Amino acid sequence: MVLHQIGDGLDGPSPIYPCDGEAATGDSFGGLEGDELTIAHPRDIGGVAATLKGRKTLAVARPFWAHAQDTVLREWGAEAEAGERRD
Repeated sequence: MVLHQIGDGLDGPSPIYPCDGEAATGDSFGGLEGDELTIAHPRDIGGVAATLKGRKTLAVARPFWAHAQDTVLREWGAEAEAGERRD
């Protein structure tokens, strides 16, 4: 997937430009890539304040996310170690 970065995004809302077809996979950006369109990356985006509901959701999700990360890293570590033993 290739996204075309056009302009610096500091002069207003990011415009939508036709793409040359490279990003027309239709898998991750749905309508944008499917229609062979892409948007410029706005460099001026900083942080986003979460609502109370969002903060509660994140508080519940963090332990699950940490567990998932540990599981993946443990499996990748075991695979990497096994690969080093074979070499």
